[in-house]
Amino acid sequence: MVEGEPEAPEAPAPPEGEAAAPPPPPAAAPDAPPPPPERAAALDRVARLLSLTADFPGAIDWAGARAQLEADLAALEAPLSGDDLARPYVAIMRGRLSAAHGVPPAELARAMAAAAQRLRAPIGAADLEALVRELG
Repeated sequence: MVEGEPEAPEAPAPPEGEAAAPPPPPAAAPDAPPPPPERAAALDRVARLLSLTADFPGAIDWAGARAQLEADLAALEAPLSGDDLARPYVAIMRGRLSAAHGVPPAELARAMAAAAQRLRAPIGAADLEALVRELG
């Protein structure tokens, strides 16, 4: 902290019994082009399904949601560029979903919804490392 500058306010603690939400993934580089429309639509569906799963785990048909997630993840693993590591990134996400054995816990669903947003831009090695840390 620089002398004379005000201290940054601390984030409020999560309500008792709830885990803190994971930090949002870094935004795509400002000069990165927007993803193709089909990819953006798949990303939006993944985020909505995982958010609904986190918020209302018993109110959704998990088998149907899981099938839609698999279809959207398949679309998201196509590389955006020659050095894009989207395929291993999506493979890690699929593996973590499978390891949940059914409806994923709310914390995992929220973390995956946030992590999926990185797929709006090409994935690099740092993104893979961050995903592994965030999904445990």
